[in-house]
Amino acid sequence: MSAPPLFWVHSARAPEIPVLATIPHSGTWIPLEFQTHFAPKFLKTLPNTDWHLNKLRTYAGD
Repeated sequence: MSAPPLFWVHSARAPEIPVLATIPHSGTWIPLEFQTHFAPKFLKTLPNTDWHLNKLRTYAGD
């Protein structure tokens, strides 16, 4: 038995359809009041950062 697909690709039924994209902040900026809760090494490297969300947002448009 094979595993189900991880995602399905659906073709649009119209030439253009609106897309609602909810994108969280990328985590590249930590407000000063929260920085005290982080170990210094994590503030230098920001290991839990999505470095390319800004590119995705630019690509998606308004």
